[in-house]
Amino acid sequence: MRIDYCFKLGHKSTLSSFLFFLFFLSTQAAFTQDSLVVQYSLNARGTFKEGRLNQTILSLDVRYSLTTQNWRTELFANYKYLKTNGRLGENELLSRVLVSLLPHKSVFPVVGYIYNRSEFYQIQRRHTPGIGIGWRLFANQSGNINFYAWGAYDDTEFKSISGYGTFRINTFVVGNYQLIKNKLSSQFTLYYLQSLETSDNYIWRIEPVFLFHLSRRFSLSINFESHFENIIAPVNTKRNSAMTVGVLFQNL
Repeated sequence: MRIDYCFKLGHKSTLSSFLFFLFFLSTQAAFTQDSLVVQYSLNARGTFKEGRLNQTILSLDVRYSLTTQNWRTELFANYKYLKTNGRLGENELLSRVLVSLLPHKSVFPVVGYIYNRSEFYQIQRRHTPGIGIGWRLFANQSGNINFYAWGAYDDTEFKSISGYGTFRINTFVVGNYQLIKNKLSSQFTLYYLQSLETSDNYIWRIEPVFLFHLSRRFSLSINFESHFENIIAPVNTKRNSAMTVGVLFQNL
């Protein structure tokens, strides 16, 4: 059995308690097994512009998972900072938690949770917990692709709106694939969060990553992020995109 450290994410007592509960379930199941597989990665990246336009974009991704024969817990967190000509444009935290039961089956139950706060979209906090299913679309030595969907209640506090909430279907596809063995691979996550009460109330995010492998643990990363929210009518545009380059470290 291998034992490693984990990350603890939290914002308020509700978020901390929920994450602790999910982590407790997964670790209790994990230590009843003969083996525990621990995986993690860190992807630090950014872009810089200097001159008439001074701009800094910094991002950090953290992925951590615990897997046994019967349970799998996945923790993901992304922090993004954007400053243009001395003005703060984004200070975003996006985190995701998934607890899967019998993850080696083709279809399996999941408990999902997404937390978000964003300066760009004037979101002070967003909680979307729920229960649903996972579906293993593709898996072999070259990579894997999983689809997840769960019914969730979106409890969001905007800077200009209080008491906002709606029921949603949260869906996302996550996977990785080797394009050139041991040299070039891709990772990707696609989110689509649709309100069940209003058809034109939806959110999508597209986050592909290309990795040029320097060794088993280190890779150069090219990252693209695009985020669109059609919920409220903010002063700025509803879509926000960025491309960054960086370095990824993983324990594989």
